[in-house]
Amino acid sequence: SGGGVRNCTATSEGGSAYGGGVQVNAGAATLTTVEVDGCVASSRSNQANGGGVNVGRGGTLEMSGGGVRNCTATSEGGSAYGGGVQVNNGGAATLHAVEVRGCTASSVLGQPTGGGVEVYGGTLEMIGGSVSECTAVSETNDAWGGGVQVQGGAATLSAVEVRGCNASSVSGQPNG
Repeated sequence: SGGGVRNCTATSEGGSAYGGGVQVNAGAATLTTVEVDGCVASSRSNQANGGGVNVGRGGTLEMSGGGVRNCTATSEGGSAYGGGVQVNNGGAATLHAVEVRGCTASSVLGQPTGGGVEVYGGTLEMIGGSVSECTAVSETNDAWGGGVQVQGGAATLSAVEVRGCNASSVSGQPNG
């Protein structure tokens, strides 16, 4: 309860990178008023998944209060998923009154999706809180969901404010 995960990095040169700050994989985690701030998931040639938090492969996360701020999922050669939070591959996350702010999914050659939050084959329930000032940005491909992107999974957002987010692309198409 309380505390923080700050300025942490998950980096991969040849494979995928998961959860720059917190990775929950086939287990369970509870975070209460925890700040995940300034974390990065970075891959040179493959996927970057969840700059702040990644929940996958049957993992479950319960997060209450706190926030995921200023986190980045970035890839040079692959796609970037969920600058702040990514839920994928059968993972499930419940966020109560969590602020996701100032996060970025960025890719040079691949598609960035979900600057703030991305759900891909997982389940997300977000109650209260906000997603703000987040960006999905690409230099050469389409960018999807500056704030929240859901593909191949399910998300329920109740009383969540999404504001000031954008998807941008230099030579592809921005979507959302």
